[in-house]
Amino acid sequence: MERVLFELSSTRRAAILELLGNSELKMQDVARELDMTGTEAFRHLQRLGEAKLVLRKASGSYDLTPLGKLGMSLRSGLAFISSHADYFANHDASRLPYEFISRIGELSKGVPSFNMISTMNYIDKMALETQDHIWTMSDEVQDSSAKITIERLRKGEVTLRLILPETYVSRYSPVTGAEERIERRYLPHIPVGIGVTEKDAFVVFESVKGNLDYTGFVGSDPRFLKWARDLYLCEWERARPTKAGPPSY
Repeated sequence: MERVLFELSSTRRAAILELLGNSELKMQDVARELDMTGTEAFRHLQRLGEAKLVLRKASGSYDLTPLGKLGMSLRSGLAFISSHADYFANHDASRLPYEFISRIGELSKGVPSFNMISTMNYIDKMALETQDHIWTMSDEVQDSSAKITIERLRKGEVTLRLILPETYVSRYSPVTGAEERIERRYLPHIPVGIGVTEKDAFVVFESVKGNLDYTGFVGSDPRFLKWARDLYLCEWERARPTKAGPPSY
């Protein structure tokens, strides 16, 4: 384990692994792409081979081994949380299903939004710009985005899914004429706030104080969006179905 972690910790060798993750390359191609000498590229590739992270094929090209692919997937997550150490020292991601902890590096494709107002503005933008659906999981409904969403629901422009805590009490009246466009489910506890449309997402983790402070990550990159969408669908499946009667927002 120490040997693998040591090789992954090298910026130069990690760059080679990332390069080979995209396509097989010969030594001279690696040297050219990363502005190395041939000797330097050979030395790094040899070390990676000894650690069983890459292999040299009969054609002379190098490729990642399954161990190399796994190591890089774990490294991306460690690099992501390390680059935002202050945030993750004060926000808890440990309650996520293991699948999403292991994939947390995909959130590096998002944009940090460590100011609550900036995050709220982004959420309003999502509500305004979506052309199809809005899926949210939160410990409460935000007034500004709620007003935008309610108006769009009444116009028949979007559909809405809500995951809320079981203790939530709605401050909003039923959205007359739009009940069939709203789905609502409940969880005992909301460990992460998520909003997903067809093109944007936000992810905010629970603070050490036990609440969602709406600081986190936003973005539209496909990998960031997929992580948020997959987690939302996972939580939707385990959430309790909506209560009987007309849904309210």
